[in-house]
Amino acid sequence: MDPSFQRVHSRETSFWSLRQSAHSDPQPSESPFPMPDIIWNALFRRGFHSKAQVEQLFSPSLSTLKNPFSILNMERAATRLIQAFQSQESLAIYADFDLDGTSGLALLYEGLCSLGFKNVSYYQPKRLTEGYGLHSHAIEDLAQQGVRVIVSIDVGITAVQAAETARALNIDLIITDHHQPGEILPDCYTIVNPNQKECVSGLSYLCGAGVAFYLLLAVRKLMTQQGIAPAHFNPKDVLDFFIIGTLTDMVPLREDNRVLIKHGLARLSQTQRPGLRKLLNALGFADRILTSQDVAIQVAPKLNALSRMETDYLPRDVLLEKSIEKADQIIEHVLKTQEMRKSYQKTAQLKAFELQGEMAQQGYAWVWSQDFHKGVIGLVATYLCEKLRVPCFVGSLTQEGIIVGSSRLPEGSKYSLVEILNFCTESLEQHGGHVAAAGFKLNAEMALELDAYLAEYFEQNPCEELKKTFTFDSEARLQDLNPPLMNWIQGLEPYGKDFPVFLFCVRGVRISKKKDMNGGHLKFTFTEGPTVLEGVIFSPRQEISQILEGAVCDILVEPQWNYYKGSRKLQLMIKDMKVC
Repeated sequence: MDPSFQRVHSRETSFWSLRQSAHSDPQPSESPFPMPDIIWNALFRRGFHSKAQVEQLFSPSLSTLKNPFSILNMERAATRLIQAFQSQESLAIYADFDLDGTSGLALLYEGLCSLGFKNVSYYQPKRLTEGYGLHSHAIEDLAQQGVRVIVSIDVGITAVQAAETARALNIDLIITDHHQPGEILPDCYTIVNPNQKECVSGLSYLCGAGVAFYLLLAVRKLMTQQGIAPAHFNPKDVLDFFIIGTLTDMVPLREDNRVLIKHGLARLSQTQRPGLRKLLNALGFADRILTSQDVAIQVAPKLNALSRMETDYLPRDVLLEKSIEKADQIIEHVLKTQEMRKSYQKTAQLKAFELQGEMAQQGYAWVWSQDFHKGVIGLVATYLCEKLRVPCFVGSLTQEGIIVGSSRLPEGSKYSLVEILNFCTESLEQHGGHVAAAGFKLNAEMALELDAYLAEYFEQNPCEELKKTFTFDSEARLQDLNPPLMNWIQGLEPYGKDFPVFLFCVRGVRISKKKDMNGGHLKFTFTEGPTVLEGVIFSPRQEISQILEGAVCDILVEPQWNYYKGSRKLQLMIKDMKVC
């Protein structure tokens, strides 16, 4: 590899490297399309070496989707739902409160109703009072309402006790989930989870909404075979729900996920669902095709704010509302709630950073306060990780003397939060989650004991200082970043996990202007010969804030369209920059 592609400065807080090709030949052949070399070279390094592979990226076909019945137990689950349809049994959808669960709820509820199901209801536990999980008390309440079949979405794979409750009440519980199964599986009617060891579907990358979508496909297919499926329903109609769950749950964007999101972005851009349409219009997306980042960065946080704050409305109300007048009221509430969430988060972030002091030098940060709203502690933990580059644990102290906590790992960390919290289990009442994001609960009187366990763990398992790592796709000149290039970049949507946005390294550009923006952000004007482009960077670290006009820099940038008052202009989203 050309050494000019890679720079490592031991005193700097970031590391840049060119993406490496897994192909035996590091040099790509001539592009099979009339695309810019920097795009073809970038795709080659990402493992796309043939014309067929690249064509599939630009025009993924729904005909390539895997058979839904390839997922273990899918036929049994779908058959039971059709039995409920034919006998008019009462069926309930039990979904997690996050956007993955909510999107799965919306698509399955809408889909089943469109297929003619009459007795369908839904339930979601409240984020702040009930918490995550398939709860026995909720199953008991549903049983009293006459529910005979429950379908879980994005939850339940470890719900042994809840499954026992359902069985005792003669309820057929169908668990659909995508989280990793434990050693003991719930004893229920059936489990549909592509991450079960016996499942050979190759769909392990689906999120909870994805599994729900494939269940809907299976039900429709069986109903079609039996001649009882209405002709007017097309599963493509609910792809707008599918992409919200998939893009926000950060699952890999490959194979079926990529195909469905590509088609789903077009569907969501044109949606006429009153709640979603009003929200998209309010966010300035009235007349353009959405990108994956629009959904993940702009749409999702507004929806999430409703469940984080637990107000009069929930995200499902936006997705399922049929009345245009009521949608106006809901979206007005959404935008106000988002501002409230941002205010709570900002206050908590400032206090959390103050409370941690020099704790990061020990290899972790653990802070808690009664002033932290429970709905934002995960966001605050993420913020601290970005700032401190160490595992961070943030807790909200309730009036009952209980600390509800959330933990995050910085990008590139080699730790596992599951392992860390297991080590600290004697100080905790409850904990669980994923490798890089997990939750926990403890009595306030055990807070110092948790700190002692964390200190012991990180003393036994020290980690070198974690630098921010950036992998860029290609070197470019400033003049290469132009509107024709943007057309190719947009044609390769969607972007996300396993297919990140294209990042380019531009060397030796001069800063002709620097401007402070609201919120501590910065705008730079870069020049290289006759080419002039603006770039913005959000919450820059101190070294970048101190760069002056006239400096010559290397920059890592993502080219984007900036839409404003009906027009668009190319700008650079700055990921990092260094003075030459």
